[in-house]
Amino acid sequence: MAKIKSIYKKDEEGIWREYKKSFLEISNSLSHQRDISIITSIGYDKLQYDEVQGFCHLKFKANLIIEGLDYKAIEPFSMMYLGDSSIEITMLGKECHHDCPALANEKSCGLSKHIFWGRVRRAGGITIGDVVTL
Repeated sequence: MAKIKSIYKKDEEGIWREYKKSFLEISNSLSHQRDISIITSIGYDKLQYDEVQGFCHLKFKANLIIEGLDYKAIEPFSMMYLGDSSIEITMLGKECHHDCPALANEKSCGLSKHIFWGRVRRAGGITIGDVVTL
């Protein structure tokens, strides 16, 4: 069963902070493709512990870390339900940077498949430990 492991967002000063609970709001921006960044707990562990650290290992931040989520089950435009909110998955993966040291003759370091993006479709509260369903 997939659950929210961690919740992060930027505070008023632009600093990423971890929260026990949060309220997801529907964005008023014209570009909703990347309102929420999400990573599986396996992907997050790769960010922390991969031997070769690439650009994403040092820079990427996710709003949500989801434990127990099978990334193979996620499809574009599918819905994710968590807490009192819902998120539409808008984008799978992220582009690798051409000169990234983690690539080492590969086209992808494997981290990308654990990252995806979404937009809030139903505003609502979320809490660490909330069940996540697709």
